[in-house]
Amino acid sequence: MVVVSNVIKVKEEKPIEEEPNSRIDIKVASYHGNGNRVGFRIKRNARMGKLMQAYCEALKIDITSIKFILDGKQIKQEHTADQVIFL
Repeated sequence: MVVVSNVIKVKEEKPIEEEPNSRIDIKVASYHGNGNRVGFRIKRNARMGKLMQAYCEALKIDITSIKFILDGKQIKQEHTADQVIFL
């Protein structure tokens, strides 16, 4: 688990299908504060910045004040969901 404050952990929920326009379920959980979990269903080729912005807007968080982490590696806004899985 991530113990650094202001870090968001992203968890991929389902195995990846082969089709690039298929959708993937992603859960975003905060380990700072109240531990909110928010689920998203996005296309595999969608930029993660879109998900990050939606998460921050939903929880009224400044996107520059947090990091999104998967398996200890930071996710960048320009990454796609496909790229994140293989970081």
